[in-house]
Amino acid sequence: GGARPGDIVAVTGEFGSTGAAYRILLEGMPAPEPLRRALCRRVFSPLARLREGVALAESGCLSSSMDSSDGLAFTLHSLAKSSGCGFELTSLPISGHALEFARLHSISAEDLALRGGEEYELAVTVPPERWGDAMEVAAAAGGSLIRIGTAVEGSGVRLTSGGVRDHPPGRG
Repeated sequence: GGARPGDIVAVTGEFGSTGAAYRILLEGMPAPEPLRRALCRRVFSPLARLREGVALAESGCLSSSMDSSDGLAFTLHSLAKSSGCGFELTSLPISGHALEFARLHSISAEDLALRGGEEYELAVTVPPERWGDAMEVAAAAGGSLIRIGTAVEGSGVRLTSGGVRDHPPGRG
């Protein structure tokens, strides 16, 4: 709950694969076998970002952090609310497999990324002066940080993509 306006909002990986996998597993949506296998692997063999999380926490580079197991939208709303600020997102790192699945079924890849859950990526905020340090720490731990936005005055989470501003609900 320590994010402050101006902090960088980042994540440790791409999103949407588990959202697509759950559509396959729970709703019976079809996918070609190689795609189905790649998506379902994220559900059956999740990759928790433990090394990155411990290294970043110990580095003191972060102002706030949370795992995204309940969905990226839920996580970002929770972080923003507990920090008393808002988040302005400018990008969503969506996996290529999730994009392929979304195109196949004419569904929203953004929705898969925001509400999928069980991704086990980390959502973090970093003071801008510590961004370089945080990226180095994540890389040394075998991971990376992907900048997705900025903490701002106010509340809630806003996503601006392709000139369109959306207010994704905070559910996973």
